[in-house]
Parts: sequence; C-alpha cells; structure tokens
Amino acid sequence: MKTLSLLIGLRLREMFSSLLRGPSRGGKRRSPVVMVLLALLLVYVAAVFMFLFFSVFLVLWIALEGAGLELSFFFGIAGLLTVALCVFGSVLATQSALYQARDNEQLLSMPLSPTLIMLSRMIFLLLINTAFAAVVAVPAFVVYLMLGRPGLLSALGFILFFILLSVLALAISCLLGWLVALVTARMKHKNVFSLIFMVLFLILYFVGMGALSAGLESMEMNIQPLVEAISPYLAVFLWVGRALLYGDVLAALLFLLVFAVVVGCAFLFLSRTYLRILTTNRGSAQYTYRERASKQCSATGALVKKEISHFVGNATYMLNEGLGLLFAVGISIYFLVQRDVVLSVLHSMGLASASSVLVAGVLSLCASMVIISAPSVSLEGKNVWIAQSLPLSGGQVLCAKAYAHILIASPFFLLASVLCAIACGAGPGELLGILLLPLSCNVFCAFLGVTMNILFPKLDWLNEAYAVKSGAAVMLTMFGMMLICGLQVVLLLVLAILGLPALVVMLLPSALFLGLSAALRAYLNGAGARRFSSL
Repeated sequence: MKTLSLLIGLRLREMFSSLLRGPSRGGKRRSPVVMVLLALLLVYVAAVFMFLFFSVFLVLWIALEGAGLELSFFFGIAGLLTVALCVFGSVLATQSALYQARDNEQLLSMPLSPTLIMLSRMIFLLLINTAFAAVVAVPAFVVYLMLGRPGLLSALGFILFFILLSVLALAISCLLGWLVALVTARMKHKNVFSLIFMVLFLILYFVGMGALSAGLESMEMNIQPLVEAISPYLAVFLWVGRALLYGDVLAALLFLLVFAVVVGCAFLFLSRTYLRILTTNRGSAQYTYRERASKQCSATGALVKKEISHFVGNATYMLNEGLGLLFAVGISIYFLVQRDVVLSVLHSMGLASASSVLVAGVLSLCASMVIISAPSVSLEGKNVWIAQSLPLSGGQVLCAKAYAHILIASPFFLLASVLCAIACGAGPGELLGILLLPLSCNVFCAFLGVTMNILFPKLDWLNEAYAVKSGAAVMLTMFGMMLICGLQVVLLLVLAILGLPALVVMLLPSALFLGLSAALRAYLNGAGARRFSSL
C-alpha cells in the first residue's frame, strides 16, 4: 500500500510541478501571489462551465416537470454528459499515461509488479476523471437539491452515482486508449488517426449539446418527442434515476451489475495484458526510401520546420492547441451556406450594417483559441539543452516557435476571412479589415504564447500530453486572449454602431495587436533569450 501511494504521489507531483515551481534549475517555488492567481483562474474556468451546465439542467428539469414526464430522464442526460466529458477529456491522456509514459522501462526494471504500476496510474487518471465529472455533477446536484428536494439517503446516492460514473468512464477510456494504441501501432500516420478520432468525438459531443439546448430553449415546446427519441439510449442511467426518485431497488441493482461487468472486464483485461503491451515490439510502419535533393535553408527556417513537424506529428498537440482553426473554418462555411439566415438575424438585432466588423471580431475570437506556441518551450522537455547549445541566440529559437505558429494558422484564417467577406458582401476596404484583424490577432497570440511559456515553463513532464494540456502558460494564454478578444468584439460593435467606418474600426485593434507583437518580439530577443538560456 505504501508503494502504491508513493507511485500515485509521484504522478500528482509531476502534474502540479509547473504550478508550484519556477523555471530555474533549482526549482524554486513560485511566489504565493502567482499561485493564488493561477488558483483563481482555475476556479473561474470551472465556474463558467458549471454555470453553463446548470442552465441546461435547470431548464431540463422544469420542462420535464411541466410536461408531466418521468424525471429519470434528467439523470439519464446528466449521466451521459458526465461519461462523455470524462472520456473526451482523458482518452488520449490515458493512452499516454498507461502505454507511452517515458518512465515505463525504468519502473519495470524495479521490483514492482506491472499490476501495481498499472493500478497507480489508473487511480491517478481516476482523480482527473473525478475533476471532469464534478464539472457536470455539481450543477446537476444543485438542481436536484433545489427542485427535487431529496432526502439524505437519495442525496448520498446521487453523489455515489457520479463517483461510480467516474470509474465507469475511466474503464471506457482505458479500453479506448488500448484500442487506439493497438490500431495505430504500425500506421504511418497514426497521429492523423488519433486526431480524426478525437475531432469526431468532439463534434458528436457538441452536436448533442447543441441539439439538447435547441430542444430546451423554449419552455412551451413539446419535449415529449425528445424524451422518447433519446430515452432508449440512456437505459443504464435511467435506472439510477428510478432508484433515487422512486426507491426502485431492482433498477439500482441492474445499474451496479452493468457497472461491475464493464469495470471488472476492463481491469481484468488490462491487468493480464499490461506487461505484454509494454514489452511487445509490434514493429513500426514501413517506409520506402526515395532519394530527393535537399534544399538548403536558413537556421531560422530549419527551426520553424522542426516546430511545424512537431505540431503535425502529435495528435494531442494539434487537437488541444489548434482547435480554433477548425472553429474558424467551420463558422465561415456555415455563414456562407446560411448567409440569408445569419444576415436576417443580424438585421433583426440592428447589426446588419456592422456584419463585416462582427465577423472579423468572431474570427479574432477563434484566433484566441489557437495557442500552438503556448507549450512550445515546455515541449523541449529534458532536451532543452540541445536548443540551448545551438550556435544561435535564444531569441532566434524562441521567435522561430512564434513564426511556426503564424505559418500554421494563417492559411486557415485567410480562407475563413475570404469566405466570411463573400458571405457578408464586403467591399475592398471591409475585405482588407476582415483579413487583417484575425491575422494580426493570430500574430499577437503567437508571440504572447511563447512569452508566457518562457515565464512559466514545464520541462519535467513524463509525456507530452501533460505539457500540452496542463501548463500554466497554456491556460494564461488561452483565457487571457479569450478575455481580450471578447472585450474587443464588444468595443468593435460599439464603434461600428456609433458610425465609424468599418475599415477604421478594424484597423485600430489590428495596429494595436501588431504593435504589441513587436514589443513581445523585442522581449524574446532580449530578456526572454537570457531567461531561456538559464532554464
């Protein structure tokens, strides 16, 4: 038991190391002020998502109660969303932590059983899943307490239900992680497969949430068809609702039976195959050598190519840090296809004259979600000495990371801007503004990401998923940019409504973004380069 707790503690310390320790070699603790600010940021993000789920659950309960329908559907939706969010948030992390962690061989060389190693990592992943589940469970529990007025036993049963859902989601994530690792073992483009897998899962999740929200946006609608259509797929979760609401013991036993079978089979399968999975060499993809002429390029060009190759070679990196690119293209295509609908909505809101300004602001908001450069320093990991030993300045290395971000993202925003300009019938001046604002925002985000990462690096990760998902630089860059761009959209609309020309309205923030980018570039070539050399 002591060994198990030590292994779990090792994982927890690794996860929080970037938040608790500074960037220096000595690993000095960060100042209390920085730690408090980071903690407040995490609380703010969790609170925003909890409020969104609370709104959905509140409307759902009232709609079900008003229509006289079975309230167990509420628990079915809450359970489905919990499992889906946990699986989405941890499936690739599960694959990395269980099968691709860098310390696998080191731990296997110690007098530790493979089952103990696997169990410690599963418990660590369970803690992550519980955090994801709480984002859904807490709002659902509050609605249940407010409107359901449960007794003590039912309230405790609800809490136990969501704890069991975290374990169930972990079992599903472990099996999916094993499946992804098995399917991609000898694929040439395994990262493309992983990316497509996660994008499809994400699309299904948000389409489901959108359909649910659309079905609940009016309290006077007939919700019965929605309940009848979805209920057959929620049978396992509906059993829990009947058990909590009506004391149905048989329904509770049926849920526990399904839970025990899924979790038991997953643990038994993994415990019997874990060592073989880690030690078996399935070979690698076969490549055929083709002689090609090598083109000489500059040192900065070589560094940029390395950063781009790293991005496209890591599905977790692409999905988490490049998701805004898909949103930008998706929004622009939707606007082009549904042009009349969107423009009529803007006209009804009195914003038809500001359509070009609005789409430029929305695309810049998408650019704030593209944070490719934010973990780029952290991804150097323990090999950071290689970049430091090159006959180049630290500023060149850092700026190359920003340039790679810009080169990757710019084609997507150019395409999205052109499509949006066509959809809203923009003239030459408005077209220039629609093109320039998202691109300048993207440039600023690129340099801001590197700056944040040089201030808050995370070099002691065991697999890249930790650096990509949990670094302080990633959170600060993303939510800071989203706040800036959100305020910018409001300001742009106000200026457009006041009658300023659309081109002037869009050029002002563009010039500000480019000016701030130049200032950050100067920092990276100066103080940032010195900080990089001391990592």
